[in-house]
Amino acid sequence: ADPVENLKALLEVDTGRPIAEQLLVFNGRALDDSAASMQSCGVGANDLIMLFKRPQRASAHSQQAQAQVQQQDPMKMDPQTGAPLNPAALRAHLMANAQVMGQLRVEQPQLAELIVAGDLGKMVEYFTRQHSARREQLRKRVDLERRIAADPFDIEAQKELEEQIRQENVHENMANAMEYTPEVFGNVHMLYVDLEINGHPLKAFVDSGAQMTIMGQHVAEEVGLMRLIDRRFSGIAKGVGTGRILGRVHMAPMKVGGHNMACAITIMESKDMDFLFGLDMLKRHQCSINLKTNRLEFGSVEGLSVPFLGEGDVPAAQRLVDGGDDAQAGGSGQKREREGEPTAGAPEAPPAPTAAANAPVLQSGAFPEAKVKALMDLGFPRDKVLQALTAAQGNEETAASLLMDF
Repeated sequence: ADPVENLKALLEVDTGRPIAEQLLVFNGRALDDSAASMQSCGVGANDLIMLFKRPQRASAHSQQAQAQVQQQDPMKMDPQTGAPLNPAALRAHLMANAQVMGQLRVEQPQLAELIVAGDLGKMVEYFTRQHSARREQLRKRVDLERRIAADPFDIEAQKELEEQIRQENVHENMANAMEYTPEVFGNVHMLYVDLEINGHPLKAFVDSGAQMTIMGQHVAEEVGLMRLIDRRFSGIAKGVGTGRILGRVHMAPMKVGGHNMACAITIMESKDMDFLFGLDMLKRHQCSINLKTNRLEFGSVEGLSVPFLGEGDVPAAQRLVDGGDDAQAGGSGQKREREGEPTAGAPEAPPAPTAAANAPVLQSGAFPEAKVKALMDLGFPRDKVLQALTAAQGNEETAASLLMDF
């Protein structure tokens, strides 16, 4: 009786498949006992025996090698659930990459918080939810395309597809921005310079979008300007929000880079702003904001320029970042008005006083009566008020300045 091993040896010579890789199957049963005879296995003449390649069993060494590979690739995810195979390794890998963490804080802030907190369980839940959401989105997209294929004139389906395409374009645009211009997602440090007001050193926030140069009441008290406030210029500042104006200091001593000059300052009740160097003084001193050299240049004094301060040079309590609330700090586009009156637009450049004096007198109905009365309450006759408003193109603040200069 021929043993099974003799058949395996013949098959090795005939097929080239090693005995260790041979799997012989007879009537659905594997012939694993090579020493057994063919007759004892029930094999007779002309019976069919199937030859398969025996699947290799992973040895302990190969299993350890596979685990090492998974450990070396912390980004490997479970294709079924979308969760990381090694959450701890993934977290360590992401925490070590500051650039990736910065992107996550912008694109996926919730995941970034979980990574920093080190909650591996919630991390896995997050990835699982994201994976399920992506699969559901894909399912909806396929279903939507089927609806459109079945009825190309389905208006609702067309609108849904348009919205999906728009969202994909938005995500693609953001991904491109993150790759090629990642700096646009960071906070922009605002422009500050060192100067002195009435002998007291201050860090001034330079804002060309603010119409006025503004100082908070608490700072005005510290530098000794409260005694010089002209309260006839009190009112409400309106921009993104509102703030109460206590009055105006028409000429305060300012020292920049060792040079003395005058500065008109509006005093506000707000404590959110120390000192804001606005467009009025920037224009008066012919200032240029040179971002290439990172300096504020004063055209009124030849060769005078001061560097903008670094983020670390400005106290955290004073810092303003791009997108912050500048409602009461005289932010971009802020205008001043009397209480209860509409805001008037400021002219490009106020005309000279002589032009105001020679301007034709308009009827009082050309300007709001409340605005005319407010200026008359400052002690000016009606005809002069109308002339000033005409020269200032209806701007109450500019008209008041012209009247003061008459």
